[in-house]
Amino acid sequence: MNSAAALIPESITKSDSVIFLAYIDIQVVGFTQIYPMFLSVSMQKLYVLEDLYVDPAHKGKGIGKALLNRGKEYTIEHHGKSLILQTEINNTENHLYERLGRLKDLQYLHHDCFLNIK
Repeated sequence: MNSAAALIPESITKSDSVIFLAYIDIQVVGFTQIYPMFLSVSMQKLYVLEDLYVDPAHKGKGIGKALLNRGKEYTIEHHGKSLILQTEINNTENHLYERLGRLKDLQYLHHDCFLNIK
């Protein structure tokens, strides 16, 4: 979480993402970061949930579910077409996403172009 936490202030300063924090008492135990996108062809907004983190000591307490639901609420509030969540195939939390109604995209392929930029 340390490297991700280092990027959060930059994202807040740039206002290019929305970050939701989950607390237990005054301790941050999780967060999610959502980026807006716009599809020019269909003239629709969509949102990409890029980060979802729950402190391992607090897993199983509904924190991930609450953060995902807040992202969905935010997307609805801002008239987004969809909230996209990309995960690795072997992500141990894929069952949670599917249980919460996230659908696997069987229509589109996802292609990455990894650049060696530091």
